[in-house]
Amino acid sequence: MQSSEKAQKTTQTNTKEKCLNRKHCLITASKSTQERNKMLAIQKLMFLPVVVLFINLFISGLVINLIQLLLWVCVRPGSRWLYQKVNYYLLYILWTQIVFIGEWWSSSTCAILTDDETWSKMGKEHAIVIMNHSFEVDWLMGWLVCEQSRLLAAASVEFAHKSGLQPLQHLLLPRTKGFLLTVQNLRGRFPAIYCATLAFNCKEGSTPTLKNMLLGRRVIGEMLLERIPLETIPENPDEASKWLYNNYRHKDHMLDVYKREGSFPSSDLIGEHHHFRGPIRSHYRPRRLWSVIIMLTTSYFTLPPVLYALYALFCSGFINVLIAVSLVLAVMYALYKLVALTRVSKGSSYGRSDAEKKTY
Repeated sequence: MQSSEKAQKTTQTNTKEKCLNRKHCLITASKSTQERNKMLAIQKLMFLPVVVLFINLFISGLVINLIQLLLWVCVRPGSRWLYQKVNYYLLYILWTQIVFIGEWWSSSTCAILTDDETWSKMGKEHAIVIMNHSFEVDWLMGWLVCEQSRLLAAASVEFAHKSGLQPLQHLLLPRTKGFLLTVQNLRGRFPAIYCATLAFNCKEGSTPTLKNMLLGRRVIGEMLLERIPLETIPENPDEASKWLYNNYRHKDHMLDVYKREGSFPSSDLIGEHHHFRGPIRSHYRPRRLWSVIIMLTTSYFTLPPVLYALYALFCSGFINVLIAVSLVLAVMYALYKLVALTRVSKGSSYGRSDAEKKTY
């Protein structure tokens, strides 16, 4: 009798514990669902100003393209120098609006890890920039660095040259033809190549995607920057191609170290054939106000006519309301496609094996 009573009490106790555990799980699930709903609501609210930013970028881009066409027809035949000078500032106005998203809208940062001598020369000389492309927003981080450092020119070397060389672990093989052509034409005019290896700190910052940046989430980048004198690049095409491959193999190793240890190695641990002149330090440049000024100025001229036109459509009959809604939906769809195009999974698979292309 006593043993059966004990067994009954034990069963009742276990049943109560199970009920409590179920209640705890239900409460936890309810809280997580509420938090998820709050995050979705915040994302929807953040999407509205992003649409406004996109409208401003789209309209100002069309206007700038029209001005460029007029310059090509009217100015370029008479003065090629004036055409290039004006076109430079027009492109700056357009690209700076994208830099605004990373620099001010999402408050993203990028630390430059380099020696003091290289840091002192950044923004004071023309340079070719070689940069890895293995994340969705590394191109935007590259623009951000060029804007903050006032680099006057940059040539980005893309990846994926199919060859018999050993494949890299984190990067595609570099396309050598563009690099050789760039070096051939700029040798003697540009003093150096800036070799940039970019990685992202996903522990303290958000995943490096354009969607996260558009939603105002901070992305933290770290760029290992090495200044290589252009005169040290071999003039022979085969040797220059081999140099570029070895350079990317070195970059691939640096990324591997960063992913394993969470940081790039110091200059004394990198190896013998680096061009760092002194210890590697972490450098930052303050955010510049130009991107804010340009964004506010372009918005002042582009947004009021658009908003007035939408308001007029919404207030002038059912058909015009449908037209206005269709235009807004078209802008939202275009923004969605723009974000989709920046995904790494949508990038080029040139230079990968057939098995890799199927899983890419």
